Amino acid sequence: MSRLPTGGSRIDRTRPLTVTVDGVELTAYAGDTLASAMLANDLDVVGAGIYTGRPRGLVGIGREEPNAWVQVLDHGGPGTGEPMVQATTQPAYDGLTVERLAGRGRLLPHTDETRYDVLHLHCEVAVVGGGEAGVAAARAAVAAGEGRVIVLDDAPTAPVVDGARCLPDTTVVGAHAHGRLVAVQRLDSADGGGARRLLQVQARRVVLATGSEERPMAFPGNDRPGVMLAGAAAAYVERYGVLPGRRAVVWTAHDGGHAAAAALAEAGVDVVAVLDVRDGDVVTGTDGGSDTGRVTAVHTTSGTVEVDLLAVSGAVTPETRLWTHAGGTTRWSDDVAGFVPDAPPQGGRFSWAGTERTAADTGGRAPAAWFCATDLTDEQAAGTYLDLHRDATLADVRHAVEAGLRSVEHVKRHTTIGTGADQGRCSGVLAAGVLAQLLGEPLGRVGATGARPPLVPVPFGLLAARNRGVLSDPVRVTPIHDRVAHAPMEDVGQWKRPYAFPSVDESLDEAVVRECRAVRTGVGMMDASTLGAIHLRGADVGVLLDMVYTNLFSTLAVGKVRYGVMCGPDGMVVDDGTTMRLSETDWLMSTTTGNAAAVLDTLEEWLLTEWPHLDVVCTSQTDHWSTVAIAGPLSRDVVAALAPDEDVSAEGFGFMTHREAVVAGMPARLARVSFSGELAFEVSVPAWYGAALWDAVAQAGAPHGITPYGTETMHVLRAEKAFPIVGQDTDGTVTPADLGLGWALSRKKTDYVGKRSHARPDAQRPDRRHLVGLAPVDGTSLIAEGSQLVAHGADLSATPVPMLGHVTSAYAAGVEGPFALALLDGGRDRIGEVLDAVDDLVGTPVRVTAPVSYDPEGARRDGA
Repeated sequence: MSRLPTGGSRIDRTRPLTVTVDGVELTAYAGDTLASAMLANDLDVVGAGIYTGRPRGLVGIGREEPNAWVQVLDHGGPGTGEPMVQATTQPAYDGLTVERLAGRGRLLPHTDETRYDVLHLHCEVAVVGGGEAGVAAARAAVAAGEGRVIVLDDAPTAPVVDGARCLPDTTVVGAHAHGRLVAVQRLDSADGGGARRLLQVQARRVVLATGSEERPMAFPGNDRPGVMLAGAAAAYVERYGVLPGRRAVVWTAHDGGHAAAAALAEAGVDVVAVLDVRDGDVVTGTDGGSDTGRVTAVHTTSGTVEVDLLAVSGAVTPETRLWTHAGGTTRWSDDVAGFVPDAPPQGGRFSWAGTERTAADTGGRAPAAWFCATDLTDEQAAGTYLDLHRDATLADVRHAVEAGLRSVEHVKRHTTIGTGADQGRCSGVLAAGVLAQLLGEPLGRVGATGARPPLVPVPFGLLAARNRGVLSDPVRVTPIHDRVAHAPMEDVGQWKRPYAFPSVDESLDEAVVRECRAVRTGVGMMDASTLGAIHLRGADVGVLLDMVYTNLFSTLAVGKVRYGVMCGPDGMVVDDGTTMRLSETDWLMSTTTGNAAAVLDTLEEWLLTEWPHLDVVCTSQTDHWSTVAIAGPLSRDVVAALAPDEDVSAEGFGFMTHREAVVAGMPARLARVSFSGELAFEVSVPAWYGAALWDAVAQAGAPHGITPYGTETMHVLRAEKAFPIVGQDTDGTVTPADLGLGWALSRKKTDYVGKRSHARPDAQRPDRRHLVGLAPVDGTSLIAEGSQLVAHGADLSATPVPMLGHVTSAYAAGVEGPFALALLDGGRDRIGEVLDAVDDLVGTPVRVTAPVSYDPEGARRDGA
């Protein structure tokens, strides 16, 4: 045992524990980490090289540890284990059972649904780090009255700051724009439960006080067990009362190494030599024992010393990964002997509270202390490890340079240095220094490699948190849902929408036929609240819409509505919808139900990356409104009853216009738009009036026999008029012209997204797939949606069968019977041809028709 009889600021000697490593029981105390328990029980080998299999010992005491990774077999119960856990950060608890790993773990069955949770926190100031600088920043924020202050610290016991909320055992794993932090909080790690909480922290201001990390130096044989960071070796004594060795050499490049040597000596370690790079002292190699490979001797420029511990410290450099996550930059500092924060992240949300040590404080001359010499033999270079976690050596960096690589990022990928689970904490700056030395360039010019979130490994189960099971895909319902919930539901994106409203003795197909007849001959009502709604405000909204839509929008008058088609840069249709102009600076865009979020994301991306000069603000309002569509020849009568003060005549309320109105006593927006092709109005009210609006429409429509209708009826009616559904009648290879929407391609505008692609010869080929209609030759056979179109009478046994197109939408309730829409090669030139629609190797003869199968003149749109 290497446990001292007294001491250890973090352990409770009155609470002994037992942990099991590879089937061997080890004694420990409450407050120990798994790593300190291993060290206390003289477990020299904590892992192995991922490729070499060489035995590896503890190097660090925290997140910088490259070797000690374990598989936790359970966290208090079956199915709760976890792979790739860092022994230096895993608290010891009674019954902890682990297996040592060689750089990679294995997934375990996960059966516990209660271990992970998520919490959203909001504050004015978030301080990351509970050290001296973090506590000072938190107290200053409280004293200044900045509001809510949160301190997030990964130590088991958080500091106490009056007026601030301090969270212990909390590791920030990502820092993002706009003051967003993602953190992992251990909830019951001391008791072995393994429960964790994912924190989503939104702060007005973030102070990063993430401290510093110790850095090693490189030399042949530096991967042996017993070679440790000097500061870590001293910390094991102070925190856990554990001796990392009995007889030691300390090799350092700064004064901190001398402090560590003094602490080790005071604890009883026989420190036989303290070597300082600044005095020309260099370690040239090590010897190891035959059993565990633990270091037995250290070779230096002054001779050979027999030891069982070599404590090394090249420098102590700031931990800047979160700073760079947020978009900040770093620069090399000779005074600090490391990379320090430089330009702050954009937006002014992040600041740095670390203290830059000066040369007088640290004696930092680390640029001369990366490795012992430049003239090492190939064999020596192959045994000089720069990244213990990835088994990468000085020889690997030499090979990269010999291959012509000069960028530190290219060398990183060539050698895999810094790509492991430890994020290159011990290796990143060391490798950059070695590269600079090999290239003969200043380290500030070579630079440091980047680091991506998460800062430390995070279980996928925690990232999912509550987003699992029934919550894996949130169910969205409209404010009208309670009024229609008795109907069979269809999933449309994340929304639940009624498919149809069958009566007790009616099938779904019969209900759709009845509902279609009601809308064609009388009046129907539908909950249309799921359509995406994006409010656009600013002086340049018209300019933006001209660019993202293929047709012209800037000329739209206030009170008018215009249909638009949106394409990607490749010219293919990505969405469509109507946009109304509410005022000179306010517009409301509607999108398809499933694409609302994607369209908003696209608008914001264009505004951020290509047109940041435009005065436009986008706000999602999908959930702000409830909309009821009233469609059919009698719809005008129903709306007149609902809004008696409004002129809803054909002359007084024209197609593609809108107005503010009072509908059934509620503030509303009336629009004369139609997705059914019939005379129709859309009535929109603030969401909290949604159910009341539905009831009012039903009451006003009762004298006219108003019929609720669902999504399938909507699809039949729109398909008869060849109104396409983006994502159903398109597949990412369809241009507006392919859909018969060539009229929407403005020839007045000099540019819009996709315009150049539309001019390409491939986009104008006459044999492109066009949207066409299909009708069964016998007038009664159903056409299967998704069927492949082939030549009539084609031999289906001879493969491959040439495919001419496919059926995108198919319905049985057309005015003249079953019909379908399809994308067909050169479709507009094939009207009248007979083809076979093949489903499950059975071909149904179909005749190609014009896409509009009912009311091609559009006369029904305005009613009588």
